[in-house]
Amino acid sequence: MRTPLRIFPVARCRFNRPDNEHTGAGSVSRDQPLFAARNKQGILLRVGLPVIGFLLAACGRGPAVEADLTRRPVELLDQDSTVVVVPDAFRGQIVLVGYIYTHCPDICPMITARMLEIARHIPDSLLVRYVLVSFDPERDRPHVLRHYARVYELPESWRLLTGPESELQALLDLMGVRTRRSWTSFAENGEPVYFIDHTDRISLLDGRGRVRRHYEGTTADPERVRRDVLTLWREATGVEL
Repeated sequence: MRTPLRIFPVARCRFNRPDNEHTGAGSVSRDQPLFAARNKQGILLRVGLPVIGFLLAACGRGPAVEADLTRRPVELLDQDSTVVVVPDAFRGQIVLVGYIYTHCPDICPMITARMLEIARHIPDSLLVRYVLVSFDPERDRPHVLRHYARVYELPESWRLLTGPESELQALLDLMGVRTRRSWTSFAENGEPVYFIDHTDRISLLDGRGRVRRHYEGTTADPERVRRDVLTLWREATGVEL
């Protein structure tokens, strides 16, 4: 005669699912008890352990991985003409990345200002790296990016990146950033004049070179970004701040 089973909750956690991810049929809700089974003698059934272990591991998990940059590293130049390989140069560090071009009349200055605001909300002790990637290599040479950094009074630790169009495009594709160049006219000195429509975005990378969250660049909530950064820090170090 089989011994009846008793079902009881063994843990409860909230899943840090991205806000735009909806719970589908049959999926685990954001706040749902986890269950195990005991027989009458109080012995935990081994058949349930893999499932329970998986669900318990989900407690406190950070934002989902959206892309892995290690699959296609790109070689770029910073504002000092130093070669920077993304994501290898930032291995072990949390990184916030914005996408700009220096001739942008509106959105890009707003993205830059928003990143500065976010940086003021994040403790310096976390050693977060801040990166701006230009998608206009024709005009945004290293010395132009250096001037941009001075104009906006960016900290010296910030990296402003440019490079070959093929490398930039590979990175933009991985980040889901789209650009579209307008028609081109020429100034009296022969310099091209054009604008670029582009995705308004800031991205969060973990220390393993993986994209963990995208935000709307001009309106990203600094407090929300701070919470995500702290979650990634805790995930990597086990240290609660």
